[in-house]
Amino acid sequence: MIKVDEDKPRLLILSPMCSAFSLLQGLNYHKMEPSEVRNLLKRAISHLSFAMQLCEMQAESGRYFVFEHPKTAKSWQLSCVNKVMRFPKVVRINIDMCLF
Repeated sequence: MIKVDEDKPRLLILSPMCSAFSLLQGLNYHKMEPSEVRNLLKRAISHLSFAMQLCEMQAESGRYFVFEHPKTAKSWQLSCVNKVMRFPKVVRINIDMCLF
């Protein structure tokens, strides 16, 4: 059983690693071995997919979540993120978290 199922938090805050999806990191990909880039993206997508599963669990149970990723991150283009963003009552807000 997943801890979220057990504890049923009212609010879950998710901030999965975003470096693999950042525009700046993407500038380095041409300097890296293709297999290294593939592995980096594979791990990052796996982690992000798990975070989105947790968001789905929260939404389906009538609970809340906050998902934080940079506005320009390529992660926003992934189907698992778009699926969650289409859920009823899910709202996307752009905030500069670095200020906080």
